[in-house]
This record gives sequence, C-alpha cells and structure tokens, in this order.
Amino acid sequence: MFKNMKIGVRLRLSFGLVLLLMIVIVGVGINRLSVLDMEVDLLALDYYPKTVIANDIDEKVNQTAIAMSNILLMDKQEQVDKELALIGNAHKHIKDDIGKLEKTIHSDKGKGLLKSVTEANTKYSVGEEHFLKLLRDGKRNDAKMVLLTEIRPLQHSYFEAVEHLIKYQADNMEKVSKDAADQYHSARDLMLGLAAAALLLAGGIAFWVTRIIMRQIGGEPAYAAEVVKKVAGGDLAFNIATHKGDDSSLLFNIAAMVQKLSQIITEVRGAADNLSSASEEVSATAQSMSQATSEQAASVEETSASIEQMTASINQNTENAKVTDGMASKAAKEATEGGESVQQTVTAMKQIAKRIGIIDDIAYQTNLLALNAAIEAARAGEH
Repeated sequence: MFKNMKIGVRLRLSFGLVLLLMIVIVGVGINRLSVLDMEVDLLALDYYPKTVIANDIDEKVNQTAIAMSNILLMDKQEQVDKELALIGNAHKHIKDDIGKLEKTIHSDKGKGLLKSVTEANTKYSVGEEHFLKLLRDGKRNDAKMVLLTEIRPLQHSYFEAVEHLIKYQADNMEKVSKDAADQYHSARDLMLGLAAAALLLAGGIAFWVTRIIMRQIGGEPAYAAEVVKKVAGGDLAFNIATHKGDDSSLLFNIAAMVQKLSQIITEVRGAADNLSSASEEVSATAQSMSQATSEQAASVEETSASIEQMTASINQNTENAKVTDGMASKAAKEATEGGESVQQTVTAMKQIAKRIGIIDDIAYQTNLLALNAAIEAARAGEH
C-alpha cells in the first residue's frame, strides 16, 4: 500500500499526522489552561476574598478590644467618643463582612464555621453592649471587670471562631494552589511528552519521505536536474553516478536510456557510413553506365549517318538504273538491229538489276540494324 503511494499523498499524510498531533497538543494545552483558569478564578475570586473578609473581621474585633481598653484609660470625653465611634464603625464592618460571607460560602463545613463566627459575634456584641452601658452609667470599675471577666473570654472565642474560618479558607486556597500546581505539572509533562512525540514523528516522517524521494530519484534532485539538462542538450558522453544496488531509480533509468541512445546512435552512424559507401559505388556505376551509354549513342549516331549515306547512294544507283533501263528500252525499240551488242547490253542490264536487288536487301537489313541500335541506345539512356 505505502510502496505504491504517490509522493504527494505521502507528504500530505505525513504532515497531516504531525498537524493532528499538534492539534492534540494545543487541545490538551487549552483544556489544562482552562482548568487552571477555573482554579485561579476560584482562588482569586472566591477563597482569597473570603480569607480577606475573615481577616478583616478578625482585625475589626481586635480594634474593638483595643478601643474598649483605651476607653478605660482615657479621661477626656472627646477621646472616649472617638473610640466609641471606632467601635461602632467596626461593628458595621463586621456585619457587612458576615453578610458577604453568607452569600459566598456554600460548603457545609464553611457554613458551619461561619455560623460559629456569627454566634461568637452575637455573644461578643451582647458583652460589648453590657460594657458600654456600664460606661454610660459611670461605672468604670464594673465595666473594667466586665471587660476582663466577661468580654475577654468572648473575645477569645470570637478570635478562635474567626481563625478557624480563616484557616479553612487558607486550607482551601492551599488545596486549590496545590491542584493548580499539579495541573500545571501534569499539563507540562503531557505537553512535553506530546511535543517530544511530535518531534520524533516529524523527524521520522522527514527521514522516511526523504529516503523514499532519494530512492526514487537515485540521488540529489539538483544532480538529477543537471543530468536531465545534459541529456536534453545532447550530451551523452558522461557517466551517471548511481548508488550501489540501485536498479529502479530515475537516475538509473536515465543512465540506461543514455546507454541505449548511445548504442542506437552508433548503429545509425554505422548504417549511415554503409549507405554512404553504397551510394558512392552506385554513383560510380551510374557514371560508368552513363559513359558507356554516351559512347554507344555516339556509335549509333555514326552508324545511322553511314546508313543514311548508303541509303542515299543506293537510291541514286536505283535512279541511275531506272534511267539506264529506259534508255535501253528506247534503244531496243529504235534499233531492232545490233544483235550481239544489244543482247550484251540486255545481259549487262539484267546483271545490274540483279545487283541492285542485292543492294536493296542490304539497305533493308541495314535499316533494321539501325533501328535495333536506336532502340538499345534508348534503353541504355533510360538506365
């Protein structure tokens, strides 16, 4: 399956796997960051404000205790009024803080601790009111005794209840902080592991794809491009370097093609040389035939001229014989005498006529020979 897969598909598959792993890393990071964000929000917007409010209650209770002690030590009314105002302001803040805690504390344990703070605040407020009443009545010694014997134990219980609430909120903060740290370390380790896996996968894929490409090409792409450029330019007189055992790469096939092309070109060149030699021989033969034909044509022309001359002579002799025959006939008619002379003349004429017939036969045969010679010359001229 992977062996016949195209390079483009392999690259897309490889980068898709790396991209998928990166998406997983990002998803894990976002998920863990969202958990951390929730815990940080819980820490910053819930537990920490509750701790601050509880500490504020503790501080305000401490302020009221100090203010009551200061009142017993002060003689001036304006100073006493200032401390009383401080106590009243502290009570208002404590009431507001308890109201805020009642709205934000939802766990059963937290509600139980807040209830203890509320009950301690109520008891402390009753003792405080008793103390202030004695002061208003001018019973400073009684007020001092109430402060020492009644309010201090209530104050101690109040502080203890508030401290329990603060400790509970601090424990919650510590737990959330520890959970956040655990989430951070877990997310860090997981993301580092996934990142290492992604790097290993990317490196492995890069090595795999590079090895496949190099195996298919048979060498560096730049070298393959240079080889193809030389072959395209007609340069076949160079060696193509291939790896040992390579019998299917692009460079191996190019080398085989170059070798085959060189062999074909050598064979074509040999055939061309043979054809050139044969052409030269044919040309020489044609020249010889042309020369022989020219010589034969000249001979035929000479023979034809001689035959024409002979024909003209024969025709002239024929005319002369006809004239002589007419003169002889006329002489035979005019002179019935001349016995022996006429007879000899007639005999001579017959011999001449006989020779003229022979000459006609010779002329006829000569014309046939001339005609055959002309035909052969025409055929030789065509060849």
